[in-house]
Amino acid sequence: MLVDGIQALLDAAETPPPVSKLQSKFLRDAAVQVSVVRFDQVDSALSGNKLYKLIPWCQRAVSEGYDTLVSFGGWHSNHLHALAAAGHRLGVKTVGYVRGYSHQPESPTIRDLKTLGMELVFVSRGDYRLRHTPEYLSDVSRSWPSALIIPEGGAGPKGVEGGRLMAGHVSRLIQSDVIQAPDIVMMPVGTATTFAGFVDRDPARGGSYVGVAAVDDVETMMSRVQMVLNAASLAGDSAADQRYARQWHINRDYICGGFGKMSPSLAAFITRFESVYGVPLDPVYNAKAFYGLEQQISDGSIPAGTHVLMVHTGGLQGRRGMQDRIEKLTSASA
Repeated sequence: MLVDGIQALLDAAETPPPVSKLQSKFLRDAAVQVSVVRFDQVDSALSGNKLYKLIPWCQRAVSEGYDTLVSFGGWHSNHLHALAAAGHRLGVKTVGYVRGYSHQPESPTIRDLKTLGMELVFVSRGDYRLRHTPEYLSDVSRSWPSALIIPEGGAGPKGVEGGRLMAGHVSRLIQSDVIQAPDIVMMPVGTATTFAGFVDRDPARGGSYVGVAAVDDVETMMSRVQMVLNAASLAGDSAADQRYARQWHINRDYICGGFGKMSPSLAAFITRFESVYGVPLDPVYNAKAFYGLEQQISDGSIPAGTHVLMVHTGGLQGRRGMQDRIEKLTSASA
């Protein structure tokens, strides 16, 4: 069953993502072309980039004989939702360390995790901050001795492999003329794992890469990307020098109050954007990237004649527990 389950995940990941080409008076007046690669539409349960980031981790679990997958996330975690769905398909036990308390009202995500069979361990915010420390991870390992511990968000080298898989799809879309080669590839950034895979794979071939930060710690994210490029150089990759010359940066201007925070202006933007373009956005990641796109077009940072390729990384399941906030904040901004 494990081998069949892995193949099913691979089959899903090989499905070409659809492309939406945005049309509006705003974009026509600005003379900017925007294409959106819709990874949010590839798999309903393993949403967006989470599918691709988890596949290498699941392959490792199968090849090394682990029978349990353990990871970490919050009350609306896309990563835990995808991990629970993957474990359900593979027939593998999953455990989620959740930041929060069992007596809190359940979010739609938490309800899904239970339905999918994930065992939940609720931890305080203080304890959750320790999740990256060797001591904490040793305690987790002792609790689940036959488990593969996956970093939050599916980060790490295996997750970067998933980012490269996504970038490969974009390369094929460009090569087959489904989309024109972009001047800019833009996407939301949380751990920078997917972004690092894109910068390393370089589907734009000469375009620049812009990550829009959803969290405050931009320096850590930038160092993670640089580590991926450094690893290619140390491995003797003949294209490593080109990687160093590649144009990329992570923009911190659209965090909108911090990770998981939503300002009235962001909520109003989500409502207006979806009405105009028909592309759904999650408020934690993608809304901030598209908000940043609009702001940079408006202020001329993205000039006329530019083709921007937006990478929609999914995360829409987490929005279910935030819809009331979106509506209330939108009303407050009116």
